Amino acid sequence: MTDPPNDKALSPSSPTPTQTASNPMPKPPDVHEYFKQLAAARAVTMPVSSTLGSKNTTVSYLPPEGPPPTYNAGNKENFAVDTADGDSDSMPDLVPADDIGIGSQPRATGSGWPREDMTTNWAAYASGTNDWSRPDGDVDMSAAYSTIYDSDDRDPLQDEWWNADARARWSRPGPGVLPPAAWNAMHDTDHVLATVSVTPPTPEDVAGGAVGTTTAQVPANFTIPSADEVRTAVPHPNAYFCRAENGWVLLETKRSTVMPTLLHLPKDAHLPDSERRNKKSAPCSGLEPHHFHRYAEAADGEALTTPYVQREWEPKHSDRMTAFICCSCQLYTLVSSYTIPGVIPGRWVEQFAEERAKFPTPGKTGEDMVVQGLLAILKIIENIIWKGQEQALRSTSNYYAGRVGWTESTVCIWEALRFSHEHIPAEGTTPEHHLLRPPAKEPGNYARLLRAWIELSAWLADFRRRTPKSKITIAASSKVFVKTENATQILQESLGAYPDQIAREHAPDGVETEMITGLGLTRNTWNAEHIKHAYKCQTYCDPAHIPQHFTRLTHLASAAVGLEELMATERSLGRWTQEELHSAVACLGFGEKGVIGVEADYVKHFWNSAALPLNDADGDDEFIESAYKHQRNAPHSGSLGLDIGEGALQSSASDLKTSLKIIAEYRGSKRLMQVVKAPEPMSISRAYETLGIPRELDDDAMICTIYNIRLEESPANVDKYNEAFGVIAQTRDSERLRQFVKTGADPGDIAARRPPNWPRGLNQLGNTCYLNSLLQYLFTIKDLREAIAPEATAHLEKVTDDELKKHRVGGRLVTRKEVARSKKFVAHLANLFVDLQLREDPSITPALELAKLALVTSKDEEEDERAASPVVATAGASRRPGTNSSASTDATLVEDEVHLVSDTPSPNSVLGKRLRRTKSAMDVDTDASKAEDAALERDGFVVIPRAGSEPQVQPMDSSEDKTEPFIGPVGPPPLPPRKKSKFDESGSMMFGKQHDVSECMDNCMFQIETALLKFDGDGSEDVQKTSVVKRLFYGKLRQRVTALEGGKVNEKEDLFMSLPVNVVDENIDLYDGLAGYFDDIVEFEGKKSRMEVTLVDLPPVLHIQLQRVQFNRDTLQPYKSHAYVKFGESLHMDRFLDSATPQLREQSKAIHTQLMECRERLHTLTQGKHAPYTGALQHTLNFLKGQEAIELESDVDDKLVAFLNSEQGVLEDETKTLRARIATLVEQREALWATVPASPQADYELTSVFVHRGSGPSWGHYFFYSRNLPDKPDEWFKYNDSDVTIATRDEVLRDTTGDTANAYMLVYARKGADVMHTIHRTVEDVAPTTST
Repeated sequence: MTDPPNDKALSPSSPTPTQTASNPMPKPPDVHEYFKQLAAARAVTMPVSSTLGSKNTTVSYLPPEGPPPTYNAGNKENFAVDTADGDSDSMPDLVPADDIGIGSQPRATGSGWPREDMTTNWAAYASGTNDWSRPDGDVDMSAAYSTIYDSDDRDPLQDEWWNADARARWSRPGPGVLPPAAWNAMHDTDHVLATVSVTPPTPEDVAGGAVGTTTAQVPANFTIPSADEVRTAVPHPNAYFCRAENGWVLLETKRSTVMPTLLHLPKDAHLPDSERRNKKSAPCSGLEPHHFHRYAEAADGEALTTPYVQREWEPKHSDRMTAFICCSCQLYTLVSSYTIPGVIPGRWVEQFAEERAKFPTPGKTGEDMVVQGLLAILKIIENIIWKGQEQALRSTSNYYAGRVGWTESTVCIWEALRFSHEHIPAEGTTPEHHLLRPPAKEPGNYARLLRAWIELSAWLADFRRRTPKSKITIAASSKVFVKTENATQILQESLGAYPDQIAREHAPDGVETEMITGLGLTRNTWNAEHIKHAYKCQTYCDPAHIPQHFTRLTHLASAAVGLEELMATERSLGRWTQEELHSAVACLGFGEKGVIGVEADYVKHFWNSAALPLNDADGDDEFIESAYKHQRNAPHSGSLGLDIGEGALQSSASDLKTSLKIIAEYRGSKRLMQVVKAPEPMSISRAYETLGIPRELDDDAMICTIYNIRLEESPANVDKYNEAFGVIAQTRDSERLRQFVKTGADPGDIAARRPPNWPRGLNQLGNTCYLNSLLQYLFTIKDLREAIAPEATAHLEKVTDDELKKHRVGGRLVTRKEVARSKKFVAHLANLFVDLQLREDPSITPALELAKLALVTSKDEEEDERAASPVVATAGASRRPGTNSSASTDATLVEDEVHLVSDTPSPNSVLGKRLRRTKSAMDVDTDASKAEDAALERDGFVVIPRAGSEPQVQPMDSSEDKTEPFIGPVGPPPLPPRKKSKFDESGSMMFGKQHDVSECMDNCMFQIETALLKFDGDGSEDVQKTSVVKRLFYGKLRQRVTALEGGKVNEKEDLFMSLPVNVVDENIDLYDGLAGYFDDIVEFEGKKSRMEVTLVDLPPVLHIQLQRVQFNRDTLQPYKSHAYVKFGESLHMDRFLDSATPQLREQSKAIHTQLMECRERLHTLTQGKHAPYTGALQHTLNFLKGQEAIELESDVDDKLVAFLNSEQGVLEDETKTLRARIATLVEQREALWATVPASPQADYELTSVFVHRGSGPSWGHYFFYSRNLPDKPDEWFKYNDSDVTIATRDEVLRDTTGDTANAYMLVYARKGADVMHTIHRTVEDVAPTTST
């Protein structure tokens, strides 16, 4: 054997014409001797017959459309089958002399076929220069070589793997795979790749009938195919036949100091280091096998040692090659990315075999029929290319019809071979049939037939090899020219993937597959040594994903024995896992439950990216550093137990430092790594001790003063004092102290910094927390904000009496003074909105006049003025609407007044004089001891709300029209008492007489609507369209009162701005509360009547008041109900619509009635006057058992004790039964309305929640939550006066049972209405307006 040239391909040699069945191929030399012969060459040829194809091989040529084959006998390869060829019986001639064709003369004889050079892909494979045989005997490839970690040259990226600059400097190829995984990725492992060896027939074979039929004679001037033409009909020297796809896979494995030419390499791809690959004098083997890197479709067919060139007649297909390059030695493999399609599409061969096998003739098996049919097709081809016989064949001839037949599959096979066929109708005694004519003598047809002959012969040979001998009774031909051999072992050996080279052991079932495949292994290569090698290779080649690889190793180490030492080594290098990254994030205070509260979303991308930084919402390195320092200086109670580095950490300080290191490495942050490597700073406790400052001191000015005192006392310790002061400033997160550190001077109070697009807070003017919440809420409503904006610079125009008479607000005419007052209020409000939009200050101070106008009504202002004036107008003085003097509310009310459910009194309801709000302890200026008297309304009706009682409605004036009263709600908690201030020297309220929160809100709405009136019109406009307040907040309801006896019905439609929910019972939801309002029993005109309310029209913004102020008739005192009312982010009001199905409404009412009965009974047992009764019974029992003063007869004592014991059980059972029944009824109610299609008009989403925190109704604190609409609906803001912070959804919707902070007003917006725009910030360089 001569030495091959440099970069010689490691591929099996092709058989020469002299290597026939009787002249077997010679054995190759011993592989070690072979390597010695090639020591001086650049590449060393390794005897392989490798077939490495794409894992999911696809055929780029799409055959003609047709039904897919269902014959699957050969789709799944079975290596453990009998490989004998079958019986020795001879095959009869295919076409007898009298049945060759219908003509007596050949169609063309002696003309010859146009030949083409078919050796293009075989130029480097001249006869005798290649050895395609595989090596016999065991191959010893156990030469030792250095490991992945070179002991003399430590890998620099093992410590700097997180550093992107270092990774760029030390370029690595990325993740790889071990040989078994590479083999699986090269071709479908269910498909067998086979070597195909062809022994060209000799002239003697042709003359003797070994090919074609014995009766066919060879024309005198016909030339049979040459040996080179037959041998090179195979697509390429490195082509392997896949019977399942009836196609070819190109595969070349070689060892070379030069890597293949990869013309299509992605820009971000990196090749293995050539210097490192060439260090090894022997290929990888043993316990340290190859580590392949895959480059999909990176090369063309020209990259093969013998370039692959498609022939003109072949179907067009991709010649892209996928490269598998070992990073540890000179071995690489090129495999075709797509299967080279055969001449005949594989599905038609499969369908032909299926059809033949379905209908065997007597005495033959289905397998016999398949063999017989394929042999017949081969004989027809052989008659053409070896004997020059080109007669037409008749489809009805005995031999053709019995062996091939005329079906869809056979027609497609002949068409693929370029045969033509003609339909011949029946004529005389000649039946209808088809004539099949050989291909035209055109370029390519000859080569196509020769290729098809090899492919069909290989298909048949493989079919015989896989089929048990007992199922094929037809003998093989006397001489076989095409042989196939399973190349699996040869190919796996060339890659080092054969089981003898790399042991197979299946992984335990509990191990996740990704943890195995992520290291480049397969589930069948479960072995501690292989895991070690794979992990070392991955961390060397893919340092950017070391945490992911170590996470996999940790999981595998829990199920594999022998990895303990490697785990210890890696821990010493500071490796960490995904779980430890989560712990590190939590340790620094991130996450939903962390003290910082920012969700670290980047952890979710752990498996998808290397060193992915935090997103913008989480901040940058400075923010993380601040979080670390904050946590370091905060008190901790123990170690998190992070097992990183030298061992389990023993202190929280070490936990924090390690956590910061983990996050720094994951982010690839040099800044954070510098913090990690910096010496540990002074602790916060030590800092306070150094300056002698009490830890509880919360005064920045005093801290600065103490620092100056210490510096004067001991100037030599300036550095120590500065460090301590800096730690305190950082821990307190005080900008004032930080500025003091930088400048040495106390800057005074510094407002906290806020991002430009962050909502601004509102400073208090005394105890105006509720007003602040209301003003912030109004700012979030886009249409209202836009309507008010022009009023910032509007001027009051003169309004005539006639113009005033054309407009009504709240159902009454307004006065000129009220218009002026409202204009002033809205102008202040507009300026405040401008400040909230433009000012950079973290919080804004509302104008004092704005607060006064909002908290004090015009009527109260007039009363105060009259009280202060020496001249008081008489009650009988004549006043007309439209004058400068304000008429009283009662005097100016009109018939079509607007029903403000929770506050403004209106006497002309459809039901007569409407309930006016009663004074109680909920009003800040009312004495709680007079609450009972305050419950009596002298000019209207009496309503005393209490748990389990019915509202009493009694007309006080018989002269009034007998119309039904409207039962209004009591209202939310009042404004808290206000502190005395410089504006309130006498100790009275800052703004004089004030009202509860609901009246405050309605006062604001009244003034907004009044200020926006258009007096230049004729007054005929639709108020619902012209008034932004009416359009946004007002709906229409229908109230119906029906006497239970007599059935008298009174009905009237009315407007509403909010809906009340009476909060008395525990564990109710919003639907329960609303149902109680819409259907109730009242006493009217001395008779019990049913009051029903339905909704005719719903507003875009729906206010729901949770009435928590209740009246205790036993103590005659008001109290605040802390009962939890469950509400959600969605609300469906369709069940309360007037258009709701009456049948469903009645069913819902029946369920609600049962619910109320159960809840009333449960309330009596658990919250009544003497409740809970089980506890009272137990106390009584304990008293009887322990008393000694009274002697009771023993039998009476025993009976009483037994009775008390039994009664406790009875009450407990009844309580459980009631709770279960309530839950069942709620489910039934929701299931009932779930069947109704959602109404767009009645479908709402939660936007705001107002909260009152306080145990009683007369004091407390107000704040509210607002949803960040429309951009981030999953995010909430908490507005707490000057502070605006992020709140979670769970915080907003949480169960407040046992808490004094309870929701008292809910705001829902119609879905899709786009009325809420929470953040409205515009940062400009202009000087903002000032509200103060």
